Amino acid sequence: MKSKQLTFTVLLLLTIILGACGPSPEEIAAMTAAAWTPTPKPTSTPPPTPTATPLPYDLTVKVTDEAGNPIAGALAFFPMSGSDEPVAADASGQAVWSNLGGPAGTVTVLAQGYFSGEQSFNLNRGPNEIVLKLERDPFGLLPSDACGAGESLLYVEDYQDGEAQNWLYHGSNNASIYVGPAADDAANSVWTIDATKITDYNDAWLGSNYAQNNMGGAPGLFGDSVWRMKFMVSRPTAPQFSWNSFGPLTFGGMELIRATYNFNLAGGQAQVYLNRTLFDNADQIASDKFVKSGRFKQLEMTWHYAELSVFQGNVQMWLDGKPVIDFTDPEPLPEKTLGIWIGPFTDKSLTVMYFDDIRVCGLSAPFASTYVAP
Repeated sequence: MKSKQLTFTVLLLLTIILGACGPSPEEIAAMTAAAWTPTPKPTSTPPPTPTATPLPYDLTVKVTDEAGNPIAGALAFFPMSGSDEPVAADASGQAVWSNLGGPAGTVTVLAQGYFSGEQSFNLNRGPNEIVLKLERDPFGLLPSDACGAGESLLYVEDYQDGEAQNWLYHGSNNASIYVGPAADDAANSVWTIDATKITDYNDAWLGSNYAQNNMGGAPGLFGDSVWRMKFMVSRPTAPQFSWNSFGPLTFGGMELIRATYNFNLAGGQAQVYLNRTLFDNADQIASDKFVKSGRFKQLEMTWHYAELSVFQGNVQMWLDGKPVIDFTDPEPLPEKTLGIWIGPFTDKSLTVMYFDDIRVCGLSAPFASTYVAP
């Protein structure tokens, strides 16, 4: 009896002890609630706001004449853009630069027939536009006045910038061949050959180094075209104007190194020769063939107007609006360059020649004179 009572007592004590170590009803309720409560998601940290990229500087320069008309083809120079190459204005007279590195700069604009223009500025970020008006040069030749109807302008030089672009001076004659003021009007800049300073008349020549449709590029040539110019002499002299083709060329089965149409003005006449310089047993042989002549009287200190055209073998020379030479070459020269040569002539020291408004216009139809009497 005592043994059973002791066993019951021990079991009772163990039950009480174990019950005391378990969770309370409140803890059990809390654990049950936690099991049914969703675990909150961790809060994400927002990314930093990026700094806005500043707008670049963009510039549009609109080039106009004094009346506000756009000047297409004007050349705008803006070295601070990072390039020394000019930007040509489009048909609306606009030259454009984008993504410039800074706000300040100076743009210089050149256009045939106008005085140069320059403007300094400070830009705002984003698009900017400035208008640069050019003043008409009274001695400058406008491209629109250089050629006749249906002709295409290939080259023009009026010397108003003090230079003769894309022409070669003979090395020994730099002092006698130069650009300077005209004898009849110092405001007009012209090309001058001063015979008082020429020492070797075999070297008194000028040659073209023209780049067709690319004023700063490699030398080019002219096809069917007309070469126009004004010239004036201090006394009657003997200039020679030449269309030159350089070889190797083939004419009549002969290999040539040069072929030329030479237009000579001397003794009250205008004459044209065909010059063929050929190889014969490795030796050079020059052959001049007289073709045509016509009457022409040079007047001292008077501007004359010359037009020398080649179209599909038809060669013409007009002086002061009158036809002087007209012939057809059965073997016309291929593409050509230009050349001017002076002398020999009597009493050389008294002769000075002036040239102005030289231009070349491409022909797609037979030549027609553009001479207008002064």
